[in-house]
Amino acid sequence: MLKITNLADYAVVLVCQISESKSKFCNTVQLSKYTNIPLPTVSKIMGALTRQKIVTSIRGVKGGFKLTRGADEITLADIIEALDGPIGLTNCAIEGEENCSIGEGCKVKGRWNSVNSSIRNTLAGVSVNQFVELS
Repeated sequence: MLKITNLADYAVVLVCQISESKSKFCNTVQLSKYTNIPLPTVSKIMGALTRQKIVTSIRGVKGGFKLTRGADEITLADIIEALDGPIGLTNCAIEGEENCSIGEGCKVKGRWNSVNSSIRNTLAGVSVNQFVELS
């Protein structure tokens, strides 16, 4: 089964929640309450999203997190890669990686690249706005 990690899935939920928020900033307690994602998990994810510049944080009583760009400019690929790293069905399908354990004798070397690109391009073609509208 191909699937993204729970953290990446939760990150999409959190970014969608922030994009729909009426307040200027969302704090971790609010995000946990509205999404039912445990507070420690929310904190961990928001740290990763901040490091990857998907969200920005402001400290203080009225602080919290907000998107660094419009929800129409942030894609599912951006969010997934912020948590899981490069999207790759196999190690050899990740551009620039040479992690194949069978090396030169591989009969399918490079064949996964087009499939991998299609999946990544599909995720990169769906913005947070579009994803929210689907629900």
